[in-house]
Amino acid sequence: MMEEIVYEPTKLIIDAIKEHGACFQLHSCGKIERFVPYMIDLGVDFIQLQRRANDVPMLKEKYGDKIGFNTGLEGFSYGDPLPKGDELRALIRKTVDLYGKGGGFYTSIMTPDPEQLWDGVWELFCYSREFYEQ
Repeated sequence: MMEEIVYEPTKLIIDAIKEHGACFQLHSCGKIERFVPYMIDLGVDFIQLQRRANDVPMLKEKYGDKIGFNTGLEGFSYGDPLPKGDELRALIRKTVDLYGKGGGFYTSIMTPDPEQLWDGVWELFCYSREFYEQ
């Protein structure tokens, strides 16, 4: 079905977008591990996917030099309240340690609390810089 129905129209859309110099990120809520080679071939720059449905460390190891990844913080389930302080810093560091090798990964800190958002983004910025300087 991917090859017969989905591939060609999707390729046309992605190519048209990228002709304008834009980066293309594909979002999927499902288990998409078997489709990653197609996504690479289609020219997708980043995949935004669910960690709980996909083995993202395996995908990053196998395809991380060909496509980028975006997912949430490792060890955190959306819908749960985002932890604060040292717990939040530990989640951020765990995420950077797991996915940061070789680049090609980004994550987000999502919370309605502006102080918590600042703390999380600042930790992500600082720890990522330390990680990549090593």
